Amino acid sequence: MAGTDLGMVTLEWTTPASDGGFPVSAYHIQAAEAGSSQQFRDFGKVDAKTLKYEVRGLVPGKDYVFRIKAENPVGMSDKAAELVKPVKAGHPSKFVIKLQNTLDKQNKWRVKLLSHN
Repeated sequence: MAGTDLGMVTLEWTTPASDGGFPVSAYHIQAAEAGSSQQFRDFGKVDAKTLKYEVRGLVPGKDYVFRIKAENPVGMSDKAAELVKPVKAGHPSKFVIKLQNTLDKQNKWRVKLLSHN
């Protein structure tokens, strides 16, 4: 399978229901290996109009959790859209995870798993 990145997960998301009064300028995509101390590391940053990201460099067969943080002129959001259900980096499959965020009763940005291929 030359040219295929087996250690990849594609994330898609929607904009936050609330931006705290300042428009979102960027999103930060983070991942952590599931089960361990879950120390998230940055995998990328995209502008506010981009709502999809291919996380590359994952170890095929390992489980990961993901989160997306919004940035605006004030700084990085304290809250994050998180997918805490572990996802296995594909071998040989690629996963597409669609995230839709909503505010819960505590005004936290939550996501739900819409599809997992």
